[in-house]
Amino acid sequence: MPSASVVTAGALRSRPSWVAALCGCVLGAAWQVTQARLWAFWAYPVLLLFGVLLLLAVWRFRAHSTAAWVRMAWLQLGPLLAAACLVAGLSGWRAHAYLAHTLPPSLEAVDIEVEGTIASMLQDTGNGQRWRFAVDKPQAQTQTPGVPALIALSWYEAFDREEEAAKPRVAPWAQGRALVPGQRWRMTVRLKRPHGSRNPHGFDYELQQWEQGVQATGYVREKPEPVLLELGSDYRLQRWRQWLRNRIRAQAELLPQTDASTRRKAIGVVAALAVGDQQAIELVTDK
Repeated sequence: MPSASVVTAGALRSRPSWVAALCGCVLGAAWQVTQARLWAFWAYPVLLLFGVLLLLAVWRFRAHSTAAWVRMAWLQLGPLLAAACLVAGLSGWRAHAYLAHTLPPSLEAVDIEVEGTIASMLQDTGNGQRWRFAVDKPQAQTQTPGVPALIALSWYEAFDREEEAAKPRVAPWAQGRALVPGQRWRMTVRLKRPHGSRNPHGFDYELQQWEQGVQATGYVREKPEPVLLELGSDYRLQRWRQWLRNRIRAQAELLPQTDASTRRKAIGVVAALAVGDQQAIELVTDK
């Protein structure tokens, strides 16, 4: 009668390798993100079908009466290939679905009226602010069809204008109100698809926006003037983060007696550590 250790070893040799399947998932994802361009859409359902067939073959072959080394090799290689095909197929399919909702070329660099909600904490730039804007679903006569659901917007002012670090920055068209998450606005904007540099192994801005769901970037036009519709109850966490960051900046004068530039740098570091506003560090170091 075989010992328990022999039975256990034999059972393990007849099971597919989950480690190989996990490695296949990583391989399939890497396969997709390193491609220069997507394949035709029909290729991804075929890839998914091939992955499913490989899984079925692995399951049927696990107890096949063949040489032990052949069975063990297949139970390692089969799950790896099947997982790679499934992940690559799903990623490509999802990428095609994402591209179906990108900004049409006909809407680039033209004035578009949009309604939506500020969906992120405001980030100060050298001469303005930027934020994420969740666009309302298209409605007859109020929205332009084809505008993505999430866009990144900015407003700009003159570079030589001085701003007080302790006070929130206010756009000239914002009717004296600081922009905060949860506000619903009607704005006229100019948009374009996200574009970044193609330096090998460098930072890929376009990929970053893709991963975060942003399918267009642009800026707010001052004419016609944007209209504040309401302050909704959405994005409370983002609103709280912005409130805390502004409170931290307001305490700059409590720091030891140093020059204004040093205080701004210190406050930027504190804000970044407290609420994750890394832009605060970049902003003060650029100055």
